[in-house]
Amino acid sequence: MSRDIKLALQEHKQKVLDELKIAESQLLGVFLYGSQNYGLSTEDSDVDTIAIVLPNEYDLYFSRPLTKELHLENGEHCVVKDIREILNEFKKQNVNFLEILVTDY
Repeated sequence: MSRDIKLALQEHKQKVLDELKIAESQLLGVFLYGSQNYGLSTEDSDVDTIAIVLPNEYDLYFSRPLTKELHLENGEHCVVKDIREILNEFKKQNVNFLEILVTDY
């Protein structure tokens, strides 16, 4: 049986909030990418996600944009990126990030 994507997205969202200790209002969203997005997943495929976070005022002025990979206990992972980094990836037309613009999730 394949993994329930909506449940996985909720688990990934909670992992981001817990690990980064950020307010939910700083989380723009958690988006699906990878084989699940392309319709190429198998029964063994994991759920890959990208979480986009908004920097707080301090981080906006004094910190580098956040880029981090979080690992869940089930082996799945969530790439966390500051919105400033995502915009740079969009400018470079990086397919790994552009695909989140057309995901159903």
